[in-house]
Amino acid sequence: MVVTDTDLIGFPQNRFQMDLYYDGECFIYTDGLSKFIVHPNYMMKICRDVAARVNFITATRVKDPAEFTLPKYRKI
Repeated sequence: MVVTDTDLIGFPQNRFQMDLYYDGECFIYTDGLSKFIVHPNYMMKICRDVAARVNFITATRVKDPAEFTLPKYRKI
């Protein structure tokens, strides 16, 4: 199962009701079904020369909710 267009469109507003975790590199917002991973200060090359720092966001479905009990995740 994939993250739907509706989930993606609703993320900016729905993130306030989601749990937030930090794994040492990324911030992860989750509602138990989907997770949105924010990669802060991601280096992106533009025109092969100019590097920009952006917040790169990926989204996927949660396969195992127990994932967030692993020691690498810290709830914020």
